[in-house]
Amino acid sequence: MERNTQEVRDYFAKASPEKGLDPLWVMLKDLIAGMGNGAGMEGHLLLLWGDVQEPSLRALAAERNRLVLQAIEARLPAGPRPSGHTASLIQTVIQGACMQWLVEPEGELAAFMTERTRMLLAILYPDHVFG
Repeated sequence: MERNTQEVRDYFAKASPEKGLDPLWVMLKDLIAGMGNGAGMEGHLLLLWGDVQEPSLRALAAERNRLVLQAIEARLPAGPRPSGHTASLIQTVIQGACMQWLVEPEGELAAFMTERTRMLLAILYPDHVFG
């Protein structure tokens, strides 16, 4: 888990910090693409369960979670809603889509998660096209 957490740290250290909906969408699609087609996802769920049982592993999982949340928030444009709330909602939909797919797999995991994320962004930012 330390290696996985370091990979997430390294990813965001190298990622473009550019603000805006297009850079945000590019980053989100890239992150979600890493989920792949979903093969073996049940095993990852078991690993996550193990992570939350062990305090040191739980701390690493929480750090990865915070890194993603902070990256989303950092790229959000100024808007009528607090960026922390919007970032949290986006992350919730991404994580929830993964769980939803595990229960009822529909197509490939990354495609399913990307579409659910796009749907949310289209509701939050109706004047922007997320292609």
